[in-house]
Amino acid sequence: MNTKETNLFNMINTVVEFSDANTAPVSGLALYGTTLTVVKSNVTAIGILNGVVTGTTTGVTQDTNQLRKTMTEFALQCASAVFAYANSLNPVNNRLAALVNYNQSKLDRLSKEDVDDVCIVIMGAANTNIAALGPAGITAPIVTAFGVAINNYSTSIQRPRQAIVSKKTANDDMKALIRSTIDIQFKNIMDRLVTSIKVSQATFYKGYYSARIILDAGSTFTKFRGTAKDSAGNPIANVLATLVKTDEPSVTYTSLTSNLGRFKNVKVIPGDYNITYTCRGFAIQSELAYHFSPGSEKLHKIIMLTE
Repeated sequence: MNTKETNLFNMINTVVEFSDANTAPVSGLALYGTTLTVVKSNVTAIGILNGVVTGTTTGVTQDTNQLRKTMTEFALQCASAVFAYANSLNPVNNRLAALVNYNQSKLDRLSKEDVDDVCIVIMGAANTNIAALGPAGITAPIVTAFGVAINNYSTSIQRPRQAIVSKKTANDDMKALIRSTIDIQFKNIMDRLVTSIKVSQATFYKGYYSARIILDAGSTFTKFRGTAKDSAGNPIANVLATLVKTDEPSVTYTSLTSNLGRFKNVKVIPGDYNITYTCRGFAIQSELAYHFSPGSEKLHKIIMLTE
């Protein structure tokens, strides 16, 4: 990995370690646990891909076994729920039950080339009947996580054989998996869930985002950027944006618009900010408790109204 990927990968691992050491605050968020399982599976897959890139395949078998374990855990969870559902019908859906009639012993006996094919069938059965599986604890995010685990395992069993000819592909896959872990599992799910318990679990909230900051410091920055226009759509110069961190008021950033109405980009520490926009002749505009996720660069489009 280059420096950027290494920093991002270290950040991902830091979040995993923090989450494993602080399970109580998120014990009521089932989706957090499911997503964390996917992240751990991704971490193992990233390690395997990096082994291919660097030519060091020691430990690949062990990593592949861990990916298989993660995948089959999802398979057993989904298979059990679908099997119970099939047998609850009147008449019993014997065909559906037969498709998912697997226990740990049966899955363990499958070859490494066949086990993911069986898991794909189980995942398909769960996805088709997802509306009826809620009482058994099977939800769409769990099925999605199952699919990610299958993909990671399937990738891992191919890599050792293709190492000589596919280093570039492995490198591209590794970068994509690091990026998707941050963009999907972290930004779209875990960050949002942690923000939802900011008040009730303030210590966990701060610790989680401290872990998120550590890794992309120096490689992926959070930025404030935007534009300011009047109600007619004309750009406004000299609009001052002031960002004050809600939990650390001493952390403050400012940015001023150019003649084209564009704010100067400012790198900020991830977190929640109260943002005010001021300019002579215009009413003050504000955005309260705006959340900046690590690496985010959302464009703030501000419409200033005359006083």
